[in-house]
Amino acid sequence: MFSHDCPTSVAYHMFLKGKVGLDQHLNITNETLQAMFEAHQPKRWIFGHWHITKSIVIEGCEFICIGKKDSRIIEL
Repeated sequence: MFSHDCPTSVAYHMFLKGKVGLDQHLNITNETLQAMFEAHQPKRWIFGHWHITKSIVIEGCEFICIGKKDSRIIEL
């Protein structure tokens, strides 16, 4: 799965959890991607909206955020 942003739960666990005072507003895109993730868990989900290279595995899906100066070669 490739998308610009990530599901709400992923944003929380990767970027927002424990960030006291962080003013981040999740939107309908995050909620829609969350509904998609709840319906189907792909093996890998790649996105870049947050501009930080970071990864986490949630419910067997590897979420990879690609930073603004990074790149990945993806084997399809």
